[in-house]
Amino acid sequence: MTPGQGISYQHRIAWLAELAQMGYRVTNPELISQADPSFFQNYRTWMQELASLKGGHVKYVPLFSRFPEGVPDQFTHFKKRLIGYLANFWHVSADGRPQPGWVPDWLFNAQDFGADPITQLQHDELYEQALKAQASRQRDTHIEWTYLTLALAPDWSAALQKWMQSLLYAKAPIKAAWHADLTTLLDFYGVADLEANRLVHKENKAWVMRYAWQKGQYEQVLHLGSNATDVLRMFAALTGSDVSLSEPIRFPKLTRAQRRCVMQMLDQAPELAEDLMRYRALWRTVARYLHPGEFASKYPHVANTFRALHQGKLQTLNSKIENLLAEADLFAIRKDPTWGPLNLNAR
Repeated sequence: MTPGQGISYQHRIAWLAELAQMGYRVTNPELISQADPSFFQNYRTWMQELASLKGGHVKYVPLFSRFPEGVPDQFTHFKKRLIGYLANFWHVSADGRPQPGWVPDWLFNAQDFGADPITQLQHDELYEQALKAQASRQRDTHIEWTYLTLALAPDWSAALQKWMQSLLYAKAPIKAAWHADLTTLLDFYGVADLEANRLVHKENKAWVMRYAWQKGQYEQVLHLGSNATDVLRMFAALTGSDVSLSEPIRFPKLTRAQRRCVMQMLDQAPELAEDLMRYRALWRTVARYLHPGEFASKYPHVANTFRALHQGKLQTLNSKIENLLAEADLFAIRKDPTWGPLNLNAR
C-alpha cells in the first residue's frame, strides 16, 4: 500500500467485514489508517483475485442434493448407474435415434441430483436447480481462516522477498499451490541473492535450479548447485521425475551450452567420484546425453572420471584407502594428498 492520509473508518470496517466473509483476516489492520485512499482504486479486481484463491469464483453444487443426509448406498447407486447406462444405450426417440443423457424416472429422481446421476456430468437444468437450493441453505459456520499481512511501500518489496526466501529456505517442501506465486517473485527478484547453502531441502533446491535452468541463467545454476547429486535432482525436477532419486528418472535433451554448464558444475563439485558411484546407473545414462569426452581438454578431471566409471575402474577415496590397507601400505596412505587426516607431509 502507498502511504497517505489514511482510509476512513467506514471504508475500513466494510472492507474487513467483506474479507472476513471470504475467510480472510488481516494481521495488522492498524496499517490501513496509514494508507492512501487510492488503495481502493482496483478494489474489485484484487477482491476477485482473493476470492479465486479461496475457490469463491466458482459456484459449487453437490452431486446429491440432499447431502449429507441423503447420500445413497454406494453399491446400490453404482448398480443403478450401470442400469442407466444400458437404458441410455437402448433408448431411442420417436424418430429411431438414440437419446444419450436420458434419465429414466423409474430409476432416478433427477431432482435429487445436481448433475446427471448416470454420467455425473454437468446438466444445466439440474445445476441451476441445485444453485437455488444451495442459496436457501444455512451457511457453514466453520471457517478456514487465511491471514493477510499488509505492508506500506517501499516496505512491501522487502516483505515479499523475505516471504519468498522463508519458503525456499524452509526444511519442508514448497506446496505446489505456491509455485506460481514464487515463480512470479523469482522473475522480479531473481535468484542471485539466494544463499545456496540455505536451500537445505533437496526438493526446494531442485525446484529453484530448475527455474534458473529454464530461464537460461546457467551462471545462477552454477551458483546454486553444490555437488553432482544436485545436477541429478535438477534433471528430475525438469522432467517431472522423482527428485529423491529413489526411482529411475528421465533426462532432458541438452544443448551444447547446457552440457558445458553441467561439465563446469561437475568440475567444481567436491567428491565427484563418490557422487558418481552413489548413482552410477543414472550417471551412465547422463554420459550418453552429456558426451563428456568432447570437453576433455577443458575439464579433464570430469572426462577422466566418467571414463573410469564407464570402464568400471572408478576409485573413490574410500576404495583407495581400503586397497592400500589391504596391501598394508600405510606409507602410501600417509603421503596421499587426498587423505588429509593421515597426510603428515601436509602438516
